[in-house]
Amino acid sequence: MNLYFLLFALISCAPVLIKKQILKQYSAMDVWLLFSLIAPFIIIPVVIYKAAVKKDKFTFFKKFIKDKKTMPIFIGFVALSLAIGYFKLYYLKKMDLSRYLPLFKSLRLVFTFLFAIYLMGEKRTTKEYIGFVFLITGILIMNGFKF
Repeated sequence: MNLYFLLFALISCAPVLIKKQILKQYSAMDVWLLFSLIAPFIIIPVVIYKAAVKKDKFTFFKKFIKDKKTMPIFIGFVALSLAIGYFKLYYLKKMDLSRYLPLFKSLRLVFTFLFAIYLMGEKRTTKEYIGFVFLITGILIMNGFKF
């Protein structure tokens, strides 16, 4: 195993551990509002820097805003992500971390797998379908489903 992969795995669990510690003192709504208010202050300076200093042209955004078909989809995704962010914090506060992380990370894999097949038209092998079944079985076992 590559040592960098282990280091990345350790570092990537830090934000969830920090959120769990914060949720011990505050409600899920308070933390959600805090992170929702902080994020623009992190993102906006980066966008301004890239536009003003680096002279990057955001042609993607110009095309995106002009296209009347994609704007409602974008607004829907933003609203959905805000709702999902709140519910993830809510469940992080209610659940043990050892159950929360495997459940939500696994569900992300399940939905990515399904969306890749149905929305993107990707082809999967038999081994990947078997792995998918094991993933679903693991989620059900961890959450107390009795066979």
